[in-house]
Amino acid sequence: MMKFTIYIFILFVSFNLNAQDKMSKSPSVAMSLSVIPGLGQVYNEDYWKAPILLGSAGTFLGIALYYNNLFHETQLLIDQNNENSSYTNQLKLRREFYRDNRDQFYLYLSAIYVITILDAYTGAYLYNFDINDDTSLNFGVTNNKVGVNLILRLK
Repeated sequence: MMKFTIYIFILFVSFNLNAQDKMSKSPSVAMSLSVIPGLGQVYNEDYWKAPILLGSAGTFLGIALYYNNLFHETQLLIDQNNENSSYTNQLKLRREFYRDNRDQFYLYLSAIYVITILDAYTGAYLYNFDINDDTSLNFGVTNNKVGVNLILRLK
């Protein structure tokens, strides 16, 4: 009978712990999942943010790879045309333009990663934050006086 009581107690405690775990999110897990942009937001149940972050990261990566391709193709043209002509100088200017744009879009991609990680961390940290509906701002006339009434109830 004592074993049965211990098993019931352990079962009750484990269900209690599982219920508490479902009510909170781990910020470190959310940050770890943000290696893939948007996955931390899915973990935090902010589903609408995931396609926006994943789409913007994919777009910036695609554009950066496009400019990287153009940069390398232009470098090959410069290597094939080894004379000092105006054409070679134009190719060098074009190569620098492609390199600058590639670096710019890699910088945008890294900014998306930072934003994704910070948003996932903040979302997990504030997952249980209580948004109270009792906060209100009323405008009106009381006792022939115009005023503003702010009601703020804190728990």
